[in-house]
Amino acid sequence: MRERPELKLFINLSGVTLGDEAILELIESNIRDSGIDPSRIGFEITETAAVKDILRAERWVRRFKSLGCLFALDDFGIGFSSFSYLRILPVDYIKIDGSFIRDVDKEPVHLALIQAINTIANTLGKKTIAEFVENEDILKVLQAVGIDYGQGFYLGRPALGKIMAGHNSIIGALR
Repeated sequence: MRERPELKLFINLSGVTLGDEAILELIESNIRDSGIDPSRIGFEITETAAVKDILRAERWVRRFKSLGCLFALDDFGIGFSSFSYLRILPVDYIKIDGSFIRDVDKEPVHLALIQAINTIANTLGKKTIAEFVENEDILKVLQAVGIDYGQGFYLGRPALGKIMAGHNSIIGALR
């Protein structure tokens, strides 16, 4: 990150990690000691992990944000009790689960869910990220809805191929 000052890095935290005070304190200490601007470092927790222990998740989101880090709630929309949690968790981004995005250009129900998530997120001052932006048709629908960012192979392949695994890819602005 010192060599690439334009780079922002998001790190996935598991539910198990959220339950391990020592690991989280180590991460916190490393951020403080790194000399890297914390606003270039972000963390992601899945909606499922956050909901399992909402008070612990909220505490850690607040601690990392107090350092200046960013936070995203990943795989959002899988649990439909999730709208109420958006008011509790002070995250910066809502990553809309790819299962809603994959067929948004063909599935009116998915489109309606994405519009609802985007409206609520924006009302709460949070930015939205759509996962699995895999073609131009999906991109156009998401832009029309007003989704802030997209993540998927259509927007760019992983820049650090061997380090990044799975469906991770570059996140790009949609508006």
